[in-house]
Amino acid sequence: MPKTKTRYKKTRDMSRDEKITEILSLAEEMEWTNGEECGWKWKRMFESLPQKLLSFWFNCVRDTLPDPVNLREWTRQGSSGCHLCDENECTSYHILCNCKAALEQGRYTWRHDAVLEIIHQAILESLEESEESEESEESEDSEESGESEESEDSEESGESEGSEESEENGSSTSVPTPSWQYKSSNFSWDDAEDWEILIDRKYDKLKIPLEIVDVSNLSKMWRPDIFIYSLKARVVNILELTCPFEDNRADRKAGKTEKYQELVEAIRKNRYTTHFKTIEVGVTGFISRSTMKVFDQFGLEFEEKEDLRRELSKTVVKCSHCIWENRKKWNWQPPKI
Repeated sequence: MPKTKTRYKKTRDMSRDEKITEILSLAEEMEWTNGEECGWKWKRMFESLPQKLLSFWFNCVRDTLPDPVNLREWTRQGSSGCHLCDENECTSYHILCNCKAALEQGRYTWRHDAVLEIIHQAILESLEESEESEESEESEDSEESGESEESEDSEESGESEGSEESEENGSSTSVPTPSWQYKSSNFSWDDAEDWEILIDRKYDKLKIPLEIVDVSNLSKMWRPDIFIYSLKARVVNILELTCPFEDNRADRKAGKTEKYQELVEAIRKNRYTTHFKTIEVGVTGFISRSTMKVFDQFGLEFEEKEDLRRELSKTVVKCSHCIWENRKKWNWQPPKI
């Protein structure tokens, strides 16, 4: 009996907890977590999955889904081809990531956009919290300054004589470095007060402001997934999302970085400090440590990041399961998540 089929039968009697433990251990072996140990955070994330989604997730990671290639190997009957395109070897990887027909019908775009919307909302909430915190600090500072005005006025007369003497000695004044020359890869809401956040949607295409760069002069009309900018501070933060099969995350990250090099360099030439980050959310819900570090710059607290991780993982697993369930249906309408 083929090895995959033996593994498929063996897991039927496994408990829910045993399945989760085995898959998380397997994920560590395959380095899907980028060296991050699969402890309570990952268990907590997948324990809440409904049984149907858990079974799909479990078999997808173990490559024991009844895809045409596996069915052909198990039964020695039927075709191993894809029901939607002309691919002769239809694996779960092909169904979830690599089917031309599914791509043209927007199935992968639907999953991508569902994940993107969650990230967008998290960034918006982070910005709103930052603005509220800044307003409260300003009100507290104004109250304190009002109380200390009288004492400061009395001190000014005594300090003026000493300051005049120091000015006579002379001192060199350093010229501040323009913000566009700042090379740090870090990003903070504190860098500006006029932040704008743009998101690229299917029916609402992202347009980069002409004040930042005229994309019509570039090789293509660039539309990154999320574009955050401040015209006053001359700061731009570009986020690009991809939902690959876990084994391909590193390649997709490198490909996206190389692909957007032209846009990043064009913006930097216009004297904007430009940050470019990629976000990889695997089709089976695993999110690398490098991706979670991207959310650090937006000021998310530990629990907020863990909530975001769980929501992203559950959403992408739901979407992948829906794509799997409709693998034989040509007419497909994206459901609400």
